This record gives sequence, structure tokens and C-alpha cells, in this order.
Amino acid sequence: MMRANISDSNSSKLSLSKVRSNEAVAVIGVLLVALTVLFTNLHVRTLNNWDEAIYAQIAKEVVHSGNWLTLHWGYIPWFHKPPLFMWLTAIGYNLFGVSEFSARAVSALAGTGIAILVYLIGRRIYSSQAALLAVVVLLTQYGFVHYARFGTTDITLTFFVVLSLYAYLRATPTQPSWWRLWWVAFACGFMTKGVASLVIPAAAFFALVISGSLVKTLRLSLFWQGAMIAALIVLPWHVGAVFLHGQGFIDQYFLYHVVARSTGSIEGHQGGVDFYFVELLKNFFPWVWLLPAAVGVQLHQYFIADDAKKEGSILLVLCAIILGGYTIAGTKLPWYIVPCYPILSLWVGELLSRTFRRSAIGFWSLLAAAAVVCVLTPQRVVFLSSSAKTIIPLLGLAIVAIGVACWHWKVLDRRILVGLLCGLFLLSGVREIRGLYKGHPDPVASLAQLAQNAVNPNNPPLAVVSLSERLYVPTALFYSNRPIYWVRTVADLASFSGREAILAEADLDVLSDHYRFQTIARDQNLIYAKIAEQP
Repeated sequence: MMRANISDSNSSKLSLSKVRSNEAVAVIGVLLVALTVLFTNLHVRTLNNWDEAIYAQIAKEVVHSGNWLTLHWGYIPWFHKPPLFMWLTAIGYNLFGVSEFSARAVSALAGTGIAILVYLIGRRIYSSQAALLAVVVLLTQYGFVHYARFGTTDITLTFFVVLSLYAYLRATPTQPSWWRLWWVAFACGFMTKGVASLVIPAAAFFALVISGSLVKTLRLSLFWQGAMIAALIVLPWHVGAVFLHGQGFIDQYFLYHVVARSTGSIEGHQGGVDFYFVELLKNFFPWVWLLPAAVGVQLHQYFIADDAKKEGSILLVLCAIILGGYTIAGTKLPWYIVPCYPILSLWVGELLSRTFRRSAIGFWSLLAAAAVVCVLTPQRVVFLSSSAKTIIPLLGLAIVAIGVACWHWKVLDRRILVGLLCGLFLLSGVREIRGLYKGHPDPVASLAQLAQNAVNPNNPPLAVVSLSERLYVPTALFYSNRPIYWVRTVADLASFSGREAILAEADLDVLSDHYRFQTIARDQNLIYAKIAEQP
């Protein structure tokens, strides 16, 4: 009897060791694939002409000024966001130098972390198969890959949101120490994008109410230890900023970028109640066509089925808070809902996993979605002729029909057919993201690099003339290392004290009566020139 018990114990240990080994191999595989997808050719695209170039410049000014407390953009204080993302980017500059790669590396690393967390969450709630399929969905959708290769705060915030989900799921009554990680994730999210991170405690609160665990959780000493750690992360910088800058910081940081954005549309960023659903149609393609069935499965699993896994209800709660909250808010921007993408990927991954396990609903929804993707994918390719855009969808639909016929007459095993249909989605998704790996030089950036000087706020300013062409300041500022004077009317140029400008060739005719220009360089329809008043 004793020998049998020893044998069972050894067998159990071997089985557990094998499971852990398989999980480690899967995590390493996800890590390598995510690194490949998110870091390949990360440097080839010029920095985007607004937020991305702004954050990159702020981090550069942190490095050169040595001032890590007060953020500056264009050598003046900047109070729009908390500093964590810019701090991390500045550390990257110190390690690898100032470049497009370094400006985006934080986002790409955060995206890699999200992919690993999606696998771990999917494995915990669903299965290893569903988790791996969710990672495939995540890394072949344009929206996620684009923002993970884009140097802004949104993917970093999303990482901390997903990390908080994982910590919440691990914070069982027997492992309450995970609440400390949950609080750290919330605090880091707050230091990344301020009140946008409040979705983390809001989702946890409602999920705990649903599960009936709220009171029990609030009685945990480890829960409140985590709260104190979070306060130590969040408060010092905020208190210091208020102490140094007073009402100016409060007006910009809180009243404008929180209250004004929530209650009304600022800077022209507005939209209707369908705004974010249209964004999903564009950015979650092609997997978006599986979302109705995937969401339906989740709603049935958590609220109707007797064997529902209530543990995952926090995913539904969080997604509802994000989509609902930003739909109600006055200011609307596509990247506000990026934290939903990992959750939606998990749901689609679970639907596909069920389909491989012979789910009838999953199979027919996959088939219907595949037919839609066959029709829509060629329409999104700009270089195809009109005849090709007609022929290719017909061929795709014919392939789907042949697949159904093969399944009906049992020529193909259903799992093989499901695999082929998933391959169709995979190819369509890869087609969507492939443009992100190609360079698209910006003439403003190219000309600004020719105009660059050593970083010094006392350098002579460079004019960016935005009359016939919409030219913006952030890219010129980052690539020139010079203060920028933005000329938006002919009258603005009269008060410009510098001697050089970037402008469109078409503007020469408008300005030639009062100014003369000596062209230094030309790129596309723009010129970099010396400027002087006519004698």
C-alpha cells in the first residue's frame, strides 16, 4: 500500500513537472514570435507627426536636461500626461541612443509582455489550445500590432491593464499576495496614462461584487499593503508637480486633459455612438467577423450555462467598461479602446478552440465569417484592378464551398477544414500588417535632419510654414533639434526672427512679394530654404 502511494506521488510529481515544462516551452515560443512580429524593422518608419514625435522629443529633453521631474516639450513645461512612458523611453535613449527604434522599444516590449500574458490568462481560464490561438489572433490584427510598434502610451497602459487581469485571476483565497501585484499594475498604469487606468479598479470592483468576494477581499491585509505600495508609486511625482507648478499643473493635467476630455469633444476628436464599433471593423480585421459568435459564447458561458466559469467574468466587465465609458465620453480617439484587443483576442481564441473540438456554432460562424473575409479582403488592397477585386472573392467563396462539400461528404475531417479556414484568416491578417514593416519617409523629417544642430534651446528657431500644405511641428522639432516656429498665416511670418524655414514650393508664390528664399534642399514638394525680407 505504501509503495502504491509512493508510486502515485512520484507519478503526480512527474506529471506536474511535464505540465510546467510544456508551459515554459509555450511561453518561450510566444516570446520569440512576439519579439519577431513587434521588433522586426521597428526603425524603418519616420516618427508619426503628432503624439509619437511629441513623446519621443519629451524623452530626449529629459535626457539632455537631466530634469526627470518636470517634463518639457519644445523646452517649455508639458503637463499632459504622467511621466512613466517618457522615463522608460529616456532610459532606452541612454542605453541605445536616440532613434526611432529607441522611441518605440518601450511599446514593442509592452506588446511582447501582453502576448505572454494573453497566453497565461487564456491557459488559466480556457485551455492551452485556446491560449495559443488567442496569441495568433492578437499578433495578426492590425490594431494591436500597429500600436505595439508605435511609440505612445497606449500599449504600455494596456500591458498594465492585462497584468492587473492576470494578478486578479491569480489572487485566490490561498494566494492573496497577488493583490500586491494588482495594485502595482494599477499604480504603473496611472503613472503611464493617469485616470485612464481607473478601468482597472472599476472592473475589479464589479467583478468582485458579481462573485460575492468583495467584502472578503477588503478584509485582506495584503490587499491594503498593495494599496500602500501603489500610493508610494503614484503620489511622489504628483505631489511634487503640484508643489512646483501649482494651478498651472492642475489646469492642464486635470481640468483640461481629464474633465474637458470626458465631458466634451476637444481638439475636434468627436464621433457618434458607433465610433468604436467602426474602429473595430477597421483595426480588428479579419477576426472582427468572429466577434459576434465569440461574444455570444462568453455571454452564454458566464450567465446561462450551469458549468459557467465565473472567474473570467472580469473580462466581460472590463471590456464593457472600456467600450461603454469611451462611447459616452465626449472626446473619441481610436486608441482609447486598445486595452480591449487582448480580451477580444482571448474570446476569438476560445471560439476557435471550441470549433476544433467540434462546436457546431463555432464551425458555422467560422464558415460565414470566412465567406465575408473572402469578399472584403481584396477590396482593402489598393493596387488590385477592378477585375481582380471581382475574381479573387469568387475564387475564395468557391474554395469555401468546396470545403463545405468535402466536409458534408466526409472527404475532409472537420478539424482539417477548420484549420484551412483559420489559415485563410491568418493570411488575411498578415496581409493587413505587412505595410507596418515598410519605410514611409516623411519629407519634413528628412529636411529637418538637414537643418539639425546640437540640442540647445538657444539655437536659432526653424520655421515650419503650414499654408498650402498641412505641416506640423512635432516631427520637425524631433529631427532638427531646434526650436520650431509654426507659421499658419502669412502674418505669422512677419514676427519670425530666424533665417531658415521648411515650406511647400507652392507657398513661394504666396510669400515672394515680401520674402526671398534660397533653397538649400528639396524633398518631394517641400523645400528647406534660407529666408530673408525683400529689400
